[in-house]
Amino acid sequence: MTTASASSDLESGPEALRRLEAEVAELGAENARLSEYRRSNEEEEKRAKEMLDRMTEIDPSLAGHVSSWMGPASRFSGDIVLAERTPSGSVVAFLGDVTGHGLAAAFISVPVIRTFTAMTRKGFSLGAIAAELNAAAFANLRRDQFIAGTLALFDPDSGMVEVWNGGNPAALLVDEDCRLQARFRSEHLPLGVLAPADFDPRTKAFLVEVPCQLALVSDGITEQRDASGRRVGELGVLDLLKSTALPARLAALRSKYTEIPDREDDCSVLLLDCAAGGGRSLAEGIAASPPLPAPAEAGGGRLDPAWELTLKLGVDALRRADIVPLVSHVVANLQPPGHDPGRLHVVLAELFNNALDHGLLQLDSRLKDSPDGFQIWMDKREARLNRLSEGTIELSIAAGAVAGKGERFHVRISDSGGGFDPDAVGAATGLAHGRGIALVRSLADSLEYHAGGAAAEVVCAP
Repeated sequence: MTTASASSDLESGPEALRRLEAEVAELGAENARLSEYRRSNEEEEKRAKEMLDRMTEIDPSLAGHVSSWMGPASRFSGDIVLAERTPSGSVVAFLGDVTGHGLAAAFISVPVIRTFTAMTRKGFSLGAIAAELNAAAFANLRRDQFIAGTLALFDPDSGMVEVWNGGNPAALLVDEDCRLQARFRSEHLPLGVLAPADFDPRTKAFLVEVPCQLALVSDGITEQRDASGRRVGELGVLDLLKSTALPARLAALRSKYTEIPDREDDCSVLLLDCAAGGGRSLAEGIAASPPLPAPAEAGGGRLDPAWELTLKLGVDALRRADIVPLVSHVVANLQPPGHDPGRLHVVLAELFNNALDHGLLQLDSRLKDSPDGFQIWMDKREARLNRLSEGTIELSIAAGAVAGKGERFHVRISDSGGGFDPDAVGAATGLAHGRGIALVRSLADSLEYHAGGAAAEVVCAP
């Protein structure tokens, strides 16, 4: 028995060594596979981050007017910070807070990012943009997911600030003297919660009379706790803004909230500078573009149309559709590549809005002249449009060559309402209204009103 046992031990020694060597080799192979998986995963995350960074990159031309900071709780932020310029020169900004954190939350935002960019560049209204963002979120998110979002628009020509807030902390408008001018609290559910048919796109507006800055923040900021354990809250953000000079506010916010260790939520801040007459308005953008060909003679020649577009819009269409960007998009597809839609967009917007607001709805522009005037105007506009029982607006655009002038648009817009006095509206200066007609005259070869202001005709360059 002793001899047999010793022989067995001698045999098991080499076998055990072979098993150990096999296990070590298997562990080495497993480590190699894990290392390759980690390397591949890091490479995919790097590419995903690069893609998201490209999609959310803010146009350098907005650098002097929009500033932002994002502090992710992990490698990827679930917050969204976006800004774009409309064809008419307004700046639209968006701060979104997606359910969850990290890469999964970041990719949830992709359909919303694409929708925001496309809608803003086409010049849709803020309410229409909000509705489309909600539709994109509702179609692509699970029912337990949503995006708290704040949309803000600033029009440097009129000085109007407009905000839609669904589920985010209040947007705070603070002037250069550190005084709170307006607070835009959340009045809607987050994006993706309601079906498109139930969504409320109504916005709030305020007229800026002194240089201001609009601060949008995610709840990752307001829910943070300071060193003493106290929640920052809206008042904490407001106190910091009111105690800091306008140019230094982003640095102050970033410094304060970067210091907080072990953040549990993504933190984001977007500051939008708002100064009436400041920024790059449409007029400035047109002035920077190549000069128009000089007319051969006063009065010009007859347009030889290459194409013509005609629409007749009744009450239902006027209530439902954001007409100007839709028409601008059609025209852009009919024009040669490289066509700049800015000039025609502002001409269409001014003529169409005058036909609707003054012709059919008989609104008085003087309503806009107080800080809360834009909100009063928008509320009355919505109420009168909802009550409107009859009325039409006809729109026609023709494009073609004019002898001695080159390519031109001929635009005619008429309404079935009572008309208005364009000279009285266009004569206002230094107010929140009256600039549009003067701007159209500066962009066009000619602007003529007929039928007591119920019809307008413009000839302008593409």
